[in-house]
Amino acid sequence: MPVIWLQYLQFLMLQPKVTKTRSVINEALRSLPVQQHPRVLKLALQFGTKVGGPTSVQIWKRYVLAYPDQKETMAQSLIKMGYHGEAAVVLIELLNASGDNYALWTELVDLIGESDKLTLEPPVEQIISSGIKRFPDQRGPLTVQLANFLVRNGDLESARDVFEDGITTANTVRDFTVVFDAYAEFEERIVTHLIENESPMADLRIAKLDHLLERRPFLISDVRLRREPYSVLEWQKRIALYEDPAETVAAYTEAVQSIPPAKADGKLSQLWISWAKFYAEDRETACEIYHKATLVPYKSVSELADVYLAWSQYESENDHWENAVKIIKQALESPNTHVSYHNSDLTAQDRIHKSVRLWSYYADLVESYGTFEETKQVYEKIMALDLLTPLFVVNYATLLEENDHFEEMFKVYEKGISLFEESAFEIWNLYLVKASPRLGLERLRDLFEDAISKFPTQKALYILYGKLEEDRGLVRNAMRVYSAMCDHVKTSETFKYYIGRTVENFGLAATRPVYDKALESLPNKDASELALDYAQMEEKLGEIDRARAIYGYGSQFSDPQIIKYYDAWHKFEVAHGTEDTFKDMLRIKRSIQAQFNTDIHYATTAAEVKKGTVQEFVKGETVQKGNIEPPVAQANEDEIELDI
Repeated sequence: MPVIWLQYLQFLMLQPKVTKTRSVINEALRSLPVQQHPRVLKLALQFGTKVGGPTSVQIWKRYVLAYPDQKETMAQSLIKMGYHGEAAVVLIELLNASGDNYALWTELVDLIGESDKLTLEPPVEQIISSGIKRFPDQRGPLTVQLANFLVRNGDLESARDVFEDGITTANTVRDFTVVFDAYAEFEERIVTHLIENESPMADLRIAKLDHLLERRPFLISDVRLRREPYSVLEWQKRIALYEDPAETVAAYTEAVQSIPPAKADGKLSQLWISWAKFYAEDRETACEIYHKATLVPYKSVSELADVYLAWSQYESENDHWENAVKIIKQALESPNTHVSYHNSDLTAQDRIHKSVRLWSYYADLVESYGTFEETKQVYEKIMALDLLTPLFVVNYATLLEENDHFEEMFKVYEKGISLFEESAFEIWNLYLVKASPRLGLERLRDLFEDAISKFPTQKALYILYGKLEEDRGLVRNAMRVYSAMCDHVKTSETFKYYIGRTVENFGLAATRPVYDKALESLPNKDASELALDYAQMEEKLGEIDRARAIYGYGSQFSDPQIIKYYDAWHKFEVAHGTEDTFKDMLRIKRSIQAQFNTDIHYATTAAEVKKGTVQEFVKGETVQKGNIEPPVAQANEDEIELDI
């Protein structure tokens, strides 16, 4: 039965009988069971596509009842035929069914944007607003689409409201920029139109456009503050936009009220300090702000210390040094001295008296404006609170030295040495330098021995110790100290220093044991250098044979590529040698050259084998049997035949 209907319809579709064909399609659908409707509808859809117009729309509506998955195709077909309203309805139905399908939303919004007038249910404004909620990352473009739709429909004031809402509620700079640029372009078009028509409203619209452009940096700041409401940096940028003092003060007030100290992103103290500095010319107001700033429960003690330091420095710069000292003193006074600086369960105000930075500034302040005894009390308080640092040790010791309290100075150095292992050498160095002119020899010897036992590789300690023995003790002891230095610090510099002191105290000849020790202890490069000095020293003493022997001995450390050594030996033999000694020098040099080349070749080969770049020898497995003829010598074309 359906075959007859289908053949009949195909026959009618070949003829220009639209009404008759529609009537037959309806009759076929009424006559056939529902299960066979799809076959008729597919043919009807071909007819509707061919005919177009309302007929096609009605057929599509029937078709998607049987094939609901074809609604998107129906929407595309309706758009092509110009039925935007019907297409929009289909897209809305699809969106309601599928949820957050961004491709469908884009298609719907583009359709709305292309239509001058479109009546939908729900209204276009509600549809796009719904899209903004569903796709917040597309807030900017969707807002512009809605505004443009209103503009095309002549509702300019509503379009302005949409633009204003877009720029004041945008959550990203990208969305803001999209909406603002479209808003500015919209206003520019209106201004251009009014000017061309010589409208009296042109000046008003120009003023409003200028005001819009002036608002831009503030609106961008609003966007950033909506994203980071507790950012100190963004609030500082916001405050910097204002030129009017009253607006600046209002911005500071809003900023400190908007940022909870516990949630502050950045140093909240810097906001308070910059606010106080804004009132630098009004001391009373500035101090009031600083005082309020000290009561804020900052996340760290460091921020509170920043406030106190800035306040004290402000008073000091304005010659109110008594207040400058008083501010820090009050901050550092606390009934509970056993509080831990790192105990985050306590407020910054409860821990501020353990701030090393604040104590350091306080000590400098009291030293500048107070008495020696007052400064000394500050350092003693620092020591009592276990806040001593290497810098405090040095500063306190220097203070005591300047006021001739030497024994107390020594005690401070000793305390620093016992507390700070990492900085102990620097403290020892200062201690020994300061103690050398003031303590007895035996006590100083004990100190030096103690220091050297803890830092046996510090050359400076040996040099100080040796100088002490040379100046106030025994030169023999000084030489012992220098010898110990060379035992622990084996460098050419230490041996040269030892040799220099030996020459000054005992003469050139006494340096021979030192040179011998150096040649035994130092690596080749340094030994070569000292051997050259040794040989030249013997030459000065007229010990030619000894000098020649040293040149020969030192050659084992000296690469022939080091021209300085062999050039000096060459000059020596020219001046003092014979033909035989000169030949011996050349023979030794060749021998050493071969030795160094062998060492270099061995080291290079070993490195290449390790890298796998040299193939190791592999024993051959094939043995040639039978008569082996000797290889025929190849003729040398360049050979010259001599006729003898």
